[in-house]
Amino acid sequence: MVEYTIKVKNSNGDFIGEFETFRALKFSKNLNGYGSCSFEVPVADLRRGLLIVPRRYSVYIYRRANKEYEGTLVWAGEQVLRNAHLKANGDDWIEVHCHSWFEGLYHRYTAQQVRFDQIDAGEIAWDMINTTQSEAHGDMGIVRGNIEETMRRDREYYNQNIGEAIVNLSNVISGFDFEITDEKEFNVYPVKGQDKSDEIVFELGMNVKEMDIKEDFVNPVNRAIILGEATDESDLQRIERENENFMQTNGLREGLLSEMDIADVRSLEDRGDAMLRKYQLPLTTITMGVLESSAPSITDFELGDLIRVRVEKGLYNINKEYRVFGYELTLGEKNEEALKLILGDFTRYGT
Repeated sequence: MVEYTIKVKNSNGDFIGEFETFRALKFSKNLNGYGSCSFEVPVADLRRGLLIVPRRYSVYIYRRANKEYEGTLVWAGEQVLRNAHLKANGDDWIEVHCHSWFEGLYHRYTAQQVRFDQIDAGEIAWDMINTTQSEAHGDMGIVRGNIEETMRRDREYYNQNIGEAIVNLSNVISGFDFEITDEKEFNVYPVKGQDKSDEIVFELGMNVKEMDIKEDFVNPVNRAIILGEATDESDLQRIERENENFMQTNGLREGLLSEMDIADVRSLEDRGDAMLRKYQLPLTTITMGVLESSAPSITDFELGDLIRVRVEKGLYNINKEYRVFGYELTLGEKNEEALKLILGDFTRYGT
């Protein structure tokens, strides 16, 4: 038997209540990005309604299995939106939407000019977080965790969005993986995750009843063209980043991105590398509609881990390890869990 609990804390981190009645719980996590959460509570529950205050209150989701008392914290983040569904017959619900902690850094910017010379990339990211948190009313509660050494880089930022800057640092060749944990700890890894492909196996007909497989290669890019701020009165900067190996396989596929407010060459190259990493290979999304009780749960693996998927059905003969780039869990009316995994072929990424 699996149960979920949703607890609420205020901006000081004090526990102020719990949603005892809710439905349509859904939450997601993404590697090197932020996740989302949504659920519905009754409008008539006025006391619980007081627990919904966007951008001031946060939610903490716990998963309880096998009659655990407290359960395992599986998601945490800030309330960002509430949406009421009202009907004349009184069947009224409020839909609550939340984002995980990293999303808050998309609402912060560097100073007018910040320069880093041969500083480790993870330290650059932490310096931006630490600096913005030192501003008046700027403390987000994010603490320094384990920042492993990756690569020293030169960077110069002009009024740069901090969330975007950190993602760009992670997306370059020889970049890093990062996370802000549910406990608000900022960690940086050369590569996040472990090889769990022998122990975490999702197999259609064994522990999965239904499976949808989507292979998305709608927008292929193996040459990224980035246009930046003009260097003189007439000419825009043009930076090209490409992957020759994938050109030979799939033919030339170009993508264009305009970044007219950026003059720094390294930043423009970052944008190009990020585009290549996202679009040079198909992205596989596997949705498992019904999981058996014997199936692995989200507490058994983490983002970045290698897991195994097995399918023998018609043209699909899959017995392969994939890297977990993201997932979304949906809780059904009878507390059944449905899991959507965003997977990538790790052996070919970053080449």
